[in-house]
Amino acid sequence: MKIAGLVGITDEELIVRAMRDAQSLLAEHIERGPYDAEQAITELRKASELDPAFADPFYALGRVYRRTGDQARAEQAFSAFRAVKNAEREHATISPAKR
Repeated sequence: MKIAGLVGITDEELIVRAMRDAQSLLAEHIERGPYDAEQAITELRKASELDPAFADPFYALGRVYRRTGDQARAEQAFSAFRAVKNAEREHATISPAKR
């Protein structure tokens, strides 16, 4: 499937790019010390919305929220991370005959 205006780029490629961009942004912000938490949160939320079955943005969001002192949102993000990881494990343990 193609997205209008992005010739030659599939939806899947766009999602992968967005997730990588979000992770890179967080890593840059954390390594540099003081960072724009709101920008990191925006990018990570976008990545988590594009592919809710990808756990990494949820974990990164939890770290950013914790760093900003928003413990309630940090716990929500970490809970989402755990839920996605648990679903991955359950899917991995299903025998090939049941798939």
